[in-house]
Amino acid sequence: MFVDLDVHQGNGNASIMADEPRVFVFSMHGAKNHPFRKQVSDLDIELDNDTGDEQYLQILAQTLPRLIMDFAPDMIFYQSAVDVLATDKLGKFGLTIEGCKARDEYVLLSLLLSHKRHNSLPAHTYTKYRENH
Repeated sequence: MFVDLDVHQGNGNASIMADEPRVFVFSMHGAKNHPFRKQVSDLDIELDNDTGDEQYLQILAQTLPRLIMDFAPDMIFYQSAVDVLATDKLGKFGLTIEGCKARDEYVLLSLLLSHKRHNSLPAHTYTKYRENH
């Protein structure tokens, strides 16, 4: 699974993975930002210019956990970017540093809490020691 939260659509991932059913590509990006001709991802959420912290984080919170639960990926690639900040004049979004930090914390925590866990410990001499004592 690709989680692409760059202000620009993840058109490269969308194009490369278009015919790969084992990979889900999610891109949340500016509707009126480069590239102007968008590729089709498995899920594209296009946001308006000046989208701020509250709206951005609310949409992300409504979307990401459901995607992870429904697709149940073995691996997740997270494309994070700071071009969502209001100070990035080419990005055209309105996130603050605090909003960008909250986004990254939310995504990473969601990935950690939702990702498949293995119930076995890797083999190590400590494991053998515990089995014999």
